[in-house]
Amino acid sequence: MSVKREIKKQLKFYLAGPITWVETEDYALWREEISKLLIKCGHIPINPLNKYKVPGNEKTKVEKMIIEEKDEIAREFIRRKVINPDIQLMEQSDACIAYVPYYSVGTSSEMFYFYYHGKPVYVITSLPRKQWSGWFVGLSTLIFTTWKDFERFIRRMEI
Repeated sequence: MSVKREIKKQLKFYLAGPITWVETEDYALWREEISKLLIKCGHIPINPLNKYKVPGNEKTKVEKMIIEEKDEIAREFIRRKVINPDIQLMEQSDACIAYVPYYSVGTSSEMFYFYYHGKPVYVITSLPRKQWSGWFVGLSTLIFTTWKDFERFIRRMEI
């Protein structure tokens, strides 16, 4: 008698979360840690920070243009260097892991993209439930309130 082993698919996870107006260690560290976990579990992290040669410099450019009210220049730069490349990465991904320590327009937009395209959105947040908006809940597939809970979930998805 042969034992059938369930074959799980290697998934590509896009890592969504705040970048603008956030300290480098705050937007990079969690992505590095999640990437290690995903790789260990046999999956592929898609980290949008990797598309930048020097992410801190790109981020600083955008923030400076916004402060200086150079909206037309910022708009073109953001579309060309941030939004369009992010969309290409999202197209290549099977699912989204969204870290939401607070609401962010960019992260919300990424969540919407995945929802709209029928791809799962796994959210990690420490926001109290009373601050969860209907859209936030509606766009998500699962919401985890601790990193440990998320880690247990992703380990069950090991290949």
